[in-house]
Amino acid sequence: MEELDDKHKLLLDMIMESSKDVRFAAVTDMDGKILWNSTRTDVKHILTLEETKETIKRTIASWKSRFNITYKVGREMYTITAFDKIKRVTISLDKDHMLFITLDNESPDKYGKLTDLGPIMSIIDWEPNKQ
Repeated sequence: MEELDDKHKLLLDMIMESSKDVRFAAVTDMDGKILWNSTRTDVKHILTLEETKETIKRTIASWKSRFNITYKVGREMYTITAFDKIKRVTISLDKDHMLFITLDNESPDKYGKLTDLGPIMSIIDWEPNKQ
């Protein structure tokens, strides 16, 4: 994996510390290559690394396919996909990088509820006009 600057490493560290529900976080390029990632130490992986990479590539392809409506609705900020066991959050960092986060969704107090992205988005310092 290619080493990113200290800013991206710090970003992942802060996201992992922001909530005990965060299982995994990764920064990727727009081709789906994982540049830096972090996994909570007590987490049992659900997907293999190869399955994770394929999921990321499909997610980026979907993200790119929605690009043609941005002139009408603005730049896409994030998506949340909920599964029985996890929620996957995809966030645009800039025109060249994406952030992927998986959160626990198995506990009864999490299942079927929206994810509070406030703490994560404040860490990212998302800017609507950032290209």
